[in-house]
Amino acid sequence: MTTNFTSTGFAPGDVGASSVVVHVIEVVDGRAVIGELSALLRGEFERVGSDLVIRAPDGEVFIVKGFFLLDPAPELTDGAGVVVSGELATRLTGPLAPGQMAQAGDGEQLAQDAAQPIGRVETLEGTVTAVRADGTTVTLAVGDPVFQDDIIETGADGKIGIVFVDETTVALGEDGELVLDELIYDPAAETGRASFNLVSGATSFISGKIAKSGNDNMSLNTPVATIGIRGTQVFVSFDPQGGGITILNRPENLGGGQTAVGEIVLSLPNGTVVGTINGANSGWQWNPAQGQAPTQVQFTPEQVAAIASTVEAVVTQARQQFQQQQQQQQQQQQNQDNQGGQQGGQQGGQDGADGGGDGADGADGADGGDDGADDGADGGDDGEGGGDTAGGQQPAGQQGASPPPPAAPPPPPAAP
Repeated sequence: MTTNFTSTGFAPGDVGASSVVVHVIEVVDGRAVIGELSALLRGEFERVGSDLVIRAPDGEVFIVKGFFLLDPAPELTDGAGVVVSGELATRLTGPLAPGQMAQAGDGEQLAQDAAQPIGRVETLEGTVTAVRADGTTVTLAVGDPVFQDDIIETGADGKIGIVFVDETTVALGEDGELVLDELIYDPAAETGRASFNLVSGATSFISGKIAKSGNDNMSLNTPVATIGIRGTQVFVSFDPQGGGITILNRPENLGGGQTAVGEIVLSLPNGTVVGTINGANSGWQWNPAQGQAPTQVQFTPEQVAAIASTVEAVVTQARQQFQQQQQQQQQQQQNQDNQGGQQGGQQGGQDGADGGGDGADGADGADGGDDGADDGADGGDDGEGGGDTAGGQQPAGQQGASPPPPAAPPPPPAAP
């Protein structure tokens, strides 16, 4: 149920305006119908007490009564097929106390500081910001980390390419909004799960290890559909002004003239599975705000270039830069390993030479010892000979045995 009125201070003045059209909306059966598409998809979401307040670009205000008292949070819809989940609407309003984690006292572990980055900005043009989970907004630059629950927003001149920890590469074109809902990755097993939410704009995905590890491990949500990504490159464009969406399954360039085509699965917000596409340059196109149902289309190369070339150039550049950095790091590591091996070989050679020298010196010492022993033995023999020649004369301080007396002369011959 919706109640409309014009206010000059706005019940009771919390939101404030000089003269605005206000729509008070009640939640019925877990849904709140927002009649203006631009408010639903391009409006500013704000928490005022227990109510959700949405300011449309034209200044109109929509108040969803008691939104934050309900669990689970109700979904928002235009009534024609465009749906913003209650979880996403809650995320778009920011935390209960914006910036509270950034302002926590000394010694308190800050949740954002403790969080591990899930990716890195690889390429960037124009103005791109990230709204962190604590509600603070930062202007991004190349090399900056991104975190789970970040809301990435590009300006009219903005484009960004992000490489995630599993090597999934994502580009977001101008006037885009992408929520990094979840990314959990185990590098040892090369498995995990990831979920992103395209609120507006055009995006291109080159899947990484998560999407290739299981059929339902990676998904891209939009206000009109959910796309399951199964090891492929995919392009998605959603127009928040008119409500039209284009989904395109693209061949992934593997290098060396090789390409691979994965699979995408389309589901509607009510859970209906529309179908699966595993052919190159095939996809869906429709506008639920105009009552249209998804229609499968085989796009020509000219059509692909017209709708996807700009954002695909960004994702390709991001992937190439990442791969070049990987190659440089691998080359640096190999050079370090080779240098370490050379130094180890040189040291080993020097140690071997030193050991050989020590062995040679030891052999010389042994030979010298043998020679000394021989010389000593020869000297002993010479000493004994010298004693015999001296007729028993001994050096002072030594008592040698007396030589035997001379033999008696032979007897004279007998007389004749």
